Amino acid sequence: MGAWDIGIFANDVALDFLNELEELDAIDVSPSLAAAVALPNGEYIEEDAGVRALVAAELIAAAKDGREERLPEAARRVASRIGNPPSMELVAAARIAVRSVLTSSETKELRSALSRDEFEKWQNDVKGVLARLD
Repeated sequence: MGAWDIGIFANDVALDFLNELEELDAIDVSPSLAAAVALPNGEYIEEDAGVRALVAAELIAAAKDGREERLPEAARRVASRIGNPPSMELVAAARIAVRSVLTSSETKELRSALSRDEFEKWQNDVKGVLARLD
């Protein structure tokens, strides 16, 4: 049985993506994050793409502000290889991706089926990432 919870890193897609990032050479991490946050603007975002974008955005936010305390250990290792600060282009793309996931995505739709409290917690966590990217 796979992992699934409301946290950004609490599902199989997120953990698989994190493992992929950990296996990359440091020079390849930022381009992989950029690809994950390069979502089609204004289109409905599928679950896997939405989850990968949120993981990337959380890592980019951590590299930007140094706040890694909520990250799993593997995510801390990846965030430390992004570069501090991450490029303005990467941060801007992450902001757009997070907004897209919050407005029109299967990721949001699936979490909206949870209890009201869980959905609000997820939304607040994602909005927190967005605030850290601003």
